[in-house]
Amino acid sequence: LFEPGQTMDCCRCCGKCPRFWASCTAISGIISLLIAIWLTSLYNRLTPIYQDISCTFGAAKLEHLQIGVPLISPTKFSIEIEMKCSNPNPYTISFDYSKKGGVYMGSSKTKVGDSMESPFSNSGFPAESNGSIFATTDVTINGGVLSSITGELIGSTGVPLYIELNQKLGVDIRFFFGGHFKVQQDFVKDCGMMLSGLMGVIGTGKIQQGRMACADSFAQLEVPPLDGSSGGSGAGDMHFAADDMDPETIKRGRVAKDVGLGVAMGVTYGSALILLVTSAYLLRSICVSSYSNDSKFVQTEEDSESCMSEPESMPE
Repeated sequence: LFEPGQTMDCCRCCGKCPRFWASCTAISGIISLLIAIWLTSLYNRLTPIYQDISCTFGAAKLEHLQIGVPLISPTKFSIEIEMKCSNPNPYTISFDYSKKGGVYMGSSKTKVGDSMESPFSNSGFPAESNGSIFATTDVTINGGVLSSITGELIGSTGVPLYIELNQKLGVDIRFFFGGHFKVQQDFVKDCGMMLSGLMGVIGTGKIQQGRMACADSFAQLEVPPLDGSSGGSGAGDMHFAADDMDPETIKRGRVAKDVGLGVAMGVTYGSALILLVTSAYLLRSICVSSYSNDSKFVQTEEDSESCMSEPESMPE
């Protein structure tokens, strides 16, 4: 048994204190086990490595309208397009427009402007959350454009406006032990919407626009009618699917996840097992030692009582 002063000195050096080491190894083992469980949960959340992002079109706002005089000054306006997207992945995905896209008007698709990312638009989708991004299209209708779409402008069914959206998604994840998944993937979508013609402007006093629809190409696109009735290919929806990504890129990301998180899980689970077994062994040693000391103390007490009970021998 240690004297009080000796016990304190022992705990300072930590060289002969089984209780101290048993506590340290038990706490370290529990922490390692919790980290391993968290890594397992993260691995499951990252399987598959990329899940499709789905977007729906919000309001398309007509802004900065400047009506010109036919054959003298052009008519100009901008359309702000909102996309509400849901990101099911457990990591933030960056988003921007890789380059300007063309804006075309009329069935003959006469170019009238460009589309680009709005200056105030968000630059990414938060992990496992929803977010909105905005694109702006600038349209200029001059005399040449006006002559090519005169028939559609006079009609009451509206004029189709076609928009190219050149988008780029970015993923950059660093796993443990050197695992790295980085993707810069371009997604090109061709979209369209109807704008009211001259008859519609006269009737309502303003330019009206229909719902937005998108497809992988203009050939596959069917623009929804101006009256808002159902119709149009992919109207209101757009997807950034894993099938549209490079299969080799997805494979590299999956391997990086399996190696990085797999090694980390192996190390933490192994460390937790070793530490907890060591702690159990030290606790067993403490219990055995305590039981042995108690037995010796009881035996000493019994011997002392036996000696005191024996009568002293009388001298002859």
